[in-house]
Amino acid sequence: MNYARITTQILIVFFSFLFVNNAAGQPTDLLLKKIENYKKRDSVKVELLVDYCVANTFSNSDKNLEYAKNALAISNEINYGLGKIRSLNCIGNYYYQQAIYDKATYYYTNALKTSEETNDVPNIVIGKSNLASIYNRTNQQQKALVLFKEADETLVKNGLANSQNRAAILTNIGGVYSSLKQHEAAIGYHQKTLSICEQMKIPFGIAIATVNIGEEYVSLKAYKKAEVYLNQSKAISEKEGYENFLGQIYKNLGIVYWSNHSKSKAIAYLEKAMTVSEKVNEQNELLKTAEILQQYYADNNDYKKAYATSLKALALNKSINGVEKQKTITETNTKYETEKKEIQIKSLQKDKKIAALNSQSQRNLILILAILFVSVLLIIYFLFNRFKIKKQNEYLKTKLVEAEKTILAEKKAAQSELKAFKSQMNPHFFYNALNTVQSYILSNDKKMAIGYLSKFSSLTRSILEMTEKETVSIAEEIKTLALYLDIEKARFNEDFEFEITTENIPDTEQTKIPSMFLQPFVENAVKHGLLHKEGTKKLTVHFSIKNEILEIKIADNGIGREKSGALNAIKNKNHKSFATEAMQNRIDILNRTRKKPIKLDYTDKKNTKEQAIGTVVNIEIPLNI
Repeated sequence: MNYARITTQILIVFFSFLFVNNAAGQPTDLLLKKIENYKKRDSVKVELLVDYCVANTFSNSDKNLEYAKNALAISNEINYGLGKIRSLNCIGNYYYQQAIYDKATYYYTNALKTSEETNDVPNIVIGKSNLASIYNRTNQQQKALVLFKEADETLVKNGLANSQNRAAILTNIGGVYSSLKQHEAAIGYHQKTLSICEQMKIPFGIAIATVNIGEEYVSLKAYKKAEVYLNQSKAISEKEGYENFLGQIYKNLGIVYWSNHSKSKAIAYLEKAMTVSEKVNEQNELLKTAEILQQYYADNNDYKKAYATSLKALALNKSINGVEKQKTITETNTKYETEKKEIQIKSLQKDKKIAALNSQSQRNLILILAILFVSVLLIIYFLFNRFKIKKQNEYLKTKLVEAEKTILAEKKAAQSELKAFKSQMNPHFFYNALNTVQSYILSNDKKMAIGYLSKFSSLTRSILEMTEKETVSIAEEIKTLALYLDIEKARFNEDFEFEITTENIPDTEQTKIPSMFLQPFVENAVKHGLLHKEGTKKLTVHFSIKNEILEIKIADNGIGREKSGALNAIKNKNHKSFATEAMQNRIDILNRTRKKPIKLDYTDKKNTKEQAIGTVVNIEIPLNI
């Protein structure tokens, strides 16, 4: 196995970087000449093209993509397995660097699949590391940790405990723990990376490790320790020309200087971080810096710059964390896992056929012997064997039907959850929110615009994060609902009131409910119940626990379901509540795996004249099941 190649491919998740050998020390110009002069379409040509891509990983040049795709085409022509794997990883690296995670996932997955088919251990390590990097960037940290640690164990077993390869993976693991806010654990792994890189005298790795340690100390607010490591990384990076690190370094130095009240110096460093991150197309680092700089501008009473930076941060957030990208990533990984299972099933079927043939040979031998000696024994054996096979077939058929039902249920669950999420933040809410911001700007109320936009950005991020979780605490749900309703309140000229209360709940942090479960009901109440009501509008959300059952009541004093339905019918004859349908489907699927079902019903409130005065949504969620 060519373990030297691992170094050129493993991603360092915290920055979107690689530990690069610089293609065996060959300068880029020399590689270009070799590529131009070498006319054959063979494995040598493939390696030259891939080496160029590796040597220029950080440039994000379109030439990288062109050369990597050319290498893949040649590898397919000549059936060069290693070339296919390396080419696919290079294409994945190109898209990963630009935060285009759906495409990166597609190419990384195919590279890993090819590696597993050929039992190529080094490239299996690479493939798992690359996919783990995607998991971490898309808020699936536990999955990322599993893959990274599997890769690390493989390297240690193969005598590579003190290698650049392991340093890369240790950095990745540290990055995941950082995402989980386990900063002490993250520092431990980054210190291991630093030790390896110092022993091997790798300035590139030292720069990475020191900036990571510095950032973790910033998160722990240990600013003096942070400054020491950040300045160490800054000195190396500026000397060696590691521009990709400078954005992260300048950002964290800005935070350090803000903490000691050097505001002008802090903002200057953050602006430098924005410039360099934009230059090298580091989208994630650019987003982090923009969010911090937006707040610093506002705190420094520079509302014009704060507003401009807020808009940039919002656009970056939408670009990086788009729902469709998340959907595509999930679909790609699901496809890979499905194909992997199908291969396993085919292998089992082949083994069964061989076993059946062997069994047949044995039966024939027994038959001959039985004919020669005791014909009665032959009849008994034949009848018993036939009965046994029949029972086995019936059992296998039953298991196959059960497996198909399970797969179908999982597919329906995924589709329903996707529909539910799409229903949670419909385009009208986004348009209305942006119109509200515009009205503040036109009225020259910049402070209100910044505040409103900050809440809107926080809500968007909160919803994106919550969609990655199966369950959330009541405390998290209340926080998100309050933020949403506070934003909606601006649309009603202060004639909108809301109240969120709890009763008999000892610990709202520990009591869990399905993620994004209540948002559609609350939004329906606002959109269909309160929007068309005249006078004071009020919405209440009440949580209580009675007899191990969590009761949730969402009540409004709106126009009622009947009148709302009539208005919607006028606007759209084919109108049907998408959110209601999606949530009912989701409840049905959740109930399949619960001993006690979740219950949902609606109550129409009426006065003495039988006039609608609001709607109540009643939800019961059994606990401790």
